[in-house]
Amino acid sequence: MRRVLAFTGATLRQHARDLPTLAAAIGSPLLLTAFHRLLHGAEGFARWVPALVVFALLQLVFASALQVARERAQGTAQRLRMTRLTAAEFLVSLALAELAVSTVAVALTWGLAASFGFESFAGWSTIGVLCGLTGLAHAAMGLAVGAVSSSATRAFILASFMMFVLLLFSGLVFPMPTISWFQVDGQPWGPLDVLPTRHAMLSLSRVLNGESLSDVLENVIALAVLSAVWCLLGVGAFHRWVWRRSSVDGVP
Repeated sequence: MRRVLAFTGATLRQHARDLPTLAAAIGSPLLLTAFHRLLHGAEGFARWVPALVVFALLQLVFASALQVARERAQGTAQRLRMTRLTAAEFLVSLALAELAVSTVAVALTWGLAASFGFESFAGWSTIGVLCGLTGLAHAAMGLAVGAVSSSATRAFILASFMMFVLLLFSGLVFPMPTISWFQVDGQPWGPLDVLPTRHAMLSLSRVLNGESLSDVLENVIALAVLSAVWCLLGVGAFHRWVWRRSSVDGVP
């Protein structure tokens, strides 16, 4: 735990030194929040708040991918293996650092929305569960992208494409039609339901309008399963393309 916290702190200090990137990660959701408030007014603004919160968490894809690609290019994993840091500790440290930045972005976005008159009907525990699962899924997606990228430039391109797909087909920007291939307990499921961002958007929109967590249980389960799948893919890619290639003498 001490090594995890130490490397997490080092990663956060690295973020603090890169002020333009940090300001963009935290400030872009705030700018979008202010823009939608001016564009839609007090009454129409409320329906955009779930999308703005999810967008703040969606940036984890980009941030995690670039961070892992940067660490890979700099040979950080090889140096850390000499200190007996495990792959799990390395990944947890990176995830904690990126989630800390996203938590600040979400909190500020929420506070700005509240200052504009937005009122939520959901409890903080419910919002925390949904945001936590969403952040985990996006961080894992970024981890997978960064692990297979040989440079920060390639990670930038791949992460940008992935974010474009998630933004376009998850309902954050445009309402998406329901495409049903089959139904489970009356709930339609289709190709768009493989995107964790879609389930985050649907569940958060409903709970902020007064529904309970049990009312969106299907989406929460889907979000949890997709988060687990992306975690496995991300960890597998990291082991295959980063950790194994950073082996040093005497360290398996």
